[in-house]
Amino acid sequence: MENQLCTRYLQPVLQCLFDSEEENMMFKWTNTINFTNNENDHLPTTKNRPDGCIEDARKTIGFIEVKTIHHATNHRKINVDLYRLGVFGRTSLSKYGLDKSFQIMAIGTNLKFYICQNVDGIFMMTELDHLRIPTALDELPQFVPYFDRLYNILATIHTNCYAKDNVSNATTTTSTSTSTNTNSNDSTLEPKVLKAITERTVDRGRYNCFYHPCH
Repeated sequence: MENQLCTRYLQPVLQCLFDSEEENMMFKWTNTINFTNNENDHLPTTKNRPDGCIEDARKTIGFIEVKTIHHATNHRKINVDLYRLGVFGRTSLSKYGLDKSFQIMAIGTNLKFYICQNVDGIFMMTELDHLRIPTALDELPQFVPYFDRLYNILATIHTNCYAKDNVSNATTTTSTSTSTNTNSNDSTLEPKVLKAITERTVDRGRYNCFYHPCH
């Protein structure tokens, strides 16, 4: 189901929106670790694997996580994917010395767009907007009123993430000097902490502030 969702509905839209010949950026589906450093034989910064990404030969600026519409009300799985997007975003800022990166959460054909930025050593991930993409030609007229919102999303992402000056103002450091630089790679949540947050015994009747109705 997820593979069909990706190839049949999401790829035609995402490829048109985020492929860029001028910046040599390409949207692609992937299930590989993005943050390896084979030249120095370093271990990956994170072993998580995004469902998709937008990258060129040198860096990755965007990440995509996908869930089928059947998981729309499963807050645990949705929030774990949201956490993963945050990890991908902050890791790309640190590894590639970027000022901003962007993330997309696809739940069925409902897309949520985020932008991640390092602000004074704090990695902030902000939701830009959410839209539902059409799945058939007869749904296109219903999407027309949302063109302005889509334009604003794309303008924000392309202006901030695709620009050549998308470089962090913080000094880029190597792993040997990380401990002396307060603006460098501060650790994210440990897996055991994440497990505690998403433990099955928690109250799932509480309101989820990250939830948007999905159709």
